[in-house]
Amino acid sequence: MTKLLQDWESAYSPALYDQLPRNWQRRSFLVGATKTAAALALAPLLMQLSACQRQDITKIILTEHPWPIITAVHAVLFPSDGNGPSAQDIQSTQYLHLVLQTPDFDPEE
Repeated sequence: MTKLLQDWESAYSPALYDQLPRNWQRRSFLVGATKTAAALALAPLLMQLSACQRQDITKIILTEHPWPIITAVHAVLFPSDGNGPSAQDIQSTQYLHLVLQTPDFDPEE
């Protein structure tokens, strides 16, 4: 074991020892850059999760008048008969509610 350590010690020249602090700085930079890239890659996922939590609030709002009637009309207009997506599949009532809540919505439209 000691021979292995002695061989290891002799394999490193003084120039390599001088480069160690620079190598650690480089490694620290790469670790930080990797963490930043991972955080940026996870940002869209976190935004989707927060959007899913907001849908629960929308579902609560859609139980108030007149939204159940609009949901029933959408179910008639877009039935789940296998010929295409149903109103529930495309979340038509939620979409309508979202469009009506946007500040840029023109009431005359």
